[in-house]
Amino acid sequence: MLNLISNNRNKFLSSQSRLFFYNLYIKKKLSTYKIGELLKVTPQCIYEYLKRHNIKLKSFSECHEGCISGFKGKKHTKEAKLKNKLAHLKDYHKERNNYYPNIFYQIRNDIKERDNYTCQCCGLTEQEHIFKLGHGLNIHHIDYNKQNCNKINLITTCHSCNSKANFNRDYWYAYYTYIIENYIKENK
Repeated sequence: MLNLISNNRNKFLSSQSRLFFYNLYIKKKLSTYKIGELLKVTPQCIYEYLKRHNIKLKSFSECHEGCISGFKGKKHTKEAKLKNKLAHLKDYHKERNNYYPNIFYQIRNDIKERDNYTCQCCGLTEQEHIFKLGHGLNIHHIDYNKQNCNKINLITTCHSCNSKANFNRDYWYAYYTYIIENYIKENK
């Protein structure tokens, strides 16, 4: 019985012209959900039909055009803004201080500059890293001691290489130590 209903719906959809769906979806700006309600089919069914017949699908923002946010038009008071900002900063610094000493945040850019803003393992530049992952390169602690922020214990790595360094730590400790020692020899 269910299969028969499904087949009837598919025949109905097939019998409707591309223009019929184009008018509903593009001209009248109905969502796949609303068209599905009208035709008693799922929005996924409508979506697949639109795709199959090369009707340009709307972006998320186009689909939600005209929707009103619950916060639209409301404004925070200066006091509320300050309170939110301080709460966020308090939590942020509290969380940060659990992991690294403050000196780490001060010398992090010096380490990246020393390493020419390049991963010292694979050669990925900071611009490529930002384009690929949306954030800058990482600073890796060679001896895995986050409290040891000596410049010869820090090296620039991409996210991938920094993740690899958490496995087979003896190998990566030796490898990054070798790189730093060569850097020191070359710059004396």
